[in-house]
Amino acid sequence: MATINDVATRAGVSTATVSRALNGKSTVDPNLVSRVLDAAAELGYQPNGPARNLRRQETAVLALIISDVENPFFTSIARGVEDVAHAVGYSVVLCNSDEDPDKERKYIDVAIQERVAGVVLSTTGVATNVDLLTARGTPLVAVDRPLPDTEADM
Repeated sequence: MATINDVATRAGVSTATVSRALNGKSTVDPNLVSRVLDAAAELGYQPNGPARNLRRQETAVLALIISDVENPFFTSIARGVEDVAHAVGYSVVLCNSDEDPDKERKYIDVAIQERVAGVVLSTTGVATNVDLLTARGTPLVAVDRPLPDTEADM
């Protein structure tokens, strides 16, 4: 797998220039940008996601933690979240807590550790799990399942 150093060598520029060119910085001469992009394409260069995330202190990933993946309500929510996230350049990781507060907590811990950009959460009702996210400043959207319309839905 090609590295940023490989791209810099192929393009005849510094790694800093490669970084600025690949990130769309306007301070790079257009001819150098073209050389960098050509070199990256020739080498099949893919940015190092974890390294980029360390620098930004967050990822372009959202965690979607739902309580029951088999519930059609949450299937619709998942589809909507993924569609919107994709449109703005984010990826979504789907987690199914099975309405288990401990499992929900583990997914929240992973979301915090991985520095996700935000969490969409169907809570199990344990306030401390939500408090973990809000205390860290992680953007959070809470989604509640609608109440059943009839006894047959229960």
